[in-house]
Amino acid sequence: KEKEVVDIDFENNEYPEDVVESVASLPYGHYLKKNASGQFVKRTWVSYSPSTDRKHLACAFKKHEATPDHLQSEIRRAMYINNQRVDLQSFQGLNSKVAENREFVKEIIKTLLFLSRQNMALRGHNESKSSKNQGNFLELIKLLSTNNPLLSSNLLKIGNTKGKNRLTFLSNVSQNKILNILGEMVHGQILQKIKTSGVYSFIIDITTDVANLEQFSLFERFLNEDGNVEER
Repeated sequence: KEKEVVDIDFENNEYPEDVVESVASLPYGHYLKKNASGQFVKRTWVSYSPSTDRKHLACAFKKHEATPDHLQSEIRRAMYINNQRVDLQSFQGLNSKVAENREFVKEIIKTLLFLSRQNMALRGHNESKSSKNQGNFLELIKLLSTNNPLLSSNLLKIGNTKGKNRLTFLSNVSQNKILNILGEMVHGQILQKIKTSGVYSFIIDITTDVANLEQFSLFERFLNEDGNVEER
């Protein structure tokens, strides 16, 4: 009959070599293991038999070495020693994905800056996959992807991903958000130049379009660092 390990109060937390004369003993803390949820679970396989003494426990150890829990623990231990911890691998994988997305967004920003600088419309009348002309922005992205492995890879992933809630950075919503951020950065730089110059003027013009809606335009003129007039 197997005898289950029990908790006993010991002085100075020292566990005696034998609880009852010649019967082998084991510290109670070794009889428990902490699972992933933080609960302590008994290692029932550590139970021993007073009649067979240590021989029974030796068999239990051999049997335990073949269990999935023990094998997984050994794999984790080996990975930890070789700096291949699961948490580090997950963290490194996340960092790699973030770095890839950052480079992808950089290419999108470059494309938006180019089209804005050339005063070209970004979107087309039909931007669906079946459209032969998806607009300047998407068509330019596709053109650049022919010589850019990162763009090509991401466009392929986006094409194979289904669902409305996917994040592509190519939608009109993403374009507007990026353009607003870029616009704020440009405004900040212009304001800094005006403050540094100290000599500036503003030109305000209001016109009415065909729909009888007023269009407000604001221009700034100031002296740049070279002493030349700059208009924005």
